[in-house]
Amino acid sequence: MAAASSYASFELALLLQNYDNPNGFLETSITRWDPMTRVYLGRFAVPVSSSYKLALPSDAPGTVDLMGRLNSSVFEIRRYDYSTGMLVNVTSLSISTNSISEARFASSGNLLLSGNFSGTIAARLYSTSGALIRSYSNPSGTLEVLDAVQDGSGVTYVLTRQAGTTSNFKYTVSSYAQASSTLVNSTVVLDNSAERFHSLNLWNGILSVGKDVLSDRRFASVSGTTLGSFSPTGGWLVATDSMAPGHFDTLHGFGYDATNTRMVFSTARINTATGNTFEYRNGSTFQGISDSVIVLAPEPGTFVAVGLGLAALLKRRRRR
Repeated sequence: MAAASSYASFELALLLQNYDNPNGFLETSITRWDPMTRVYLGRFAVPVSSSYKLALPSDAPGTVDLMGRLNSSVFEIRRYDYSTGMLVNVTSLSISTNSISEARFASSGNLLLSGNFSGTIAARLYSTSGALIRSYSNPSGTLEVLDAVQDGSGVTYVLTRQAGTTSNFKYTVSSYAQASSTLVNSTVVLDNSAERFHSLNLWNGILSVGKDVLSDRRFASVSGTTLGSFSPTGGWLVATDSMAPGHFDTLHGFGYDATNTRMVFSTARINTATGNTFEYRNGSTFQGISDSVIVLAPEPGTFVAVGLGLAALLKRRRRR
């Protein structure tokens, strides 16, 4: 954790969450935070529902994309300059969906979407123009596709949910070779689970699967399409509505405590129980965290956003 702490000012967390306006209505916003020091660096409002997902485009440094289902036949990508909050452009794609559980960019720059596509439950790869490239096959009995990630070589990993062997749910991670939609290997994360896993992260050959309590996440080593067994990390980190990987092998979690009154920041090693949980503030200013991404320096926008946030804090102190 000491190594991660030395990089505290070189990570910028962007959270999709509700801002509780003083006049009584909730406004969907992208908020900016330093995930290690928990310093608030400002926000900007976005005219979307909280069901949209955040993603960082590799071809446009300094921007963040909001991706989601505009209606049953249109998938929308709204690109923002995350330092200024300015809308850069809006792209509408002809993709038919009932719901989207996760939206990411694949290593190729194409769109990797998980969800229900007009009755077909799947993870799918689309071009940036909306053309379907492939639809990944599911393990038998799949009820829901929760998330998908792709490594730098194009190998894809998909997190799915099935009925438990005896009760509740079973969660499975499957692997797919580069440029293939055929399932190669599947490994059960946990069977007969009463709680819901929802987050799949990949770091340097380690897959981490998480749920609402960060310490309940499980991890496995992977090599291409070969999947290791998932092991629990243990620990005590709490309240993670959303998770995102940072520098080195850190994994940041953001959420609220059990009473939904205190915003929580958690940081842990992706494959161990080592870490800390930090309480920030009560829920009077912000509510509900739908998604998160971590911007890693040296992307210029990271420094710009931190500079703007610190300038705003200094201005506020001078006013006082």
